[in-house]
Amino acid sequence: MSDATQLEALELKLAFLEDAHAKLDDVVRDQHQRITHLEGVLKKLVEEYRELRDLLQDEQGDAPPPHY
Repeated sequence: MSDATQLEALELKLAFLEDAHAKLDDVVRDQHQRITHLEGVLKKLVEEYRELRDLLQDEQGDAPPPHY
């Protein structure tokens, strides 16, 4: 294999790797954005759950026992 052919093969491989790297970077960025969004949604759900749980406990504390 001549030097020119080897150089061309290396350049082709480098171009392929650069393209693959760029695509993977896009995927990682997208996943990071999705994870950040889902963390926010989960945080809101936990807060709402705690508020509803506390509200339900307060209502049950004021109600007479079921046998009355």
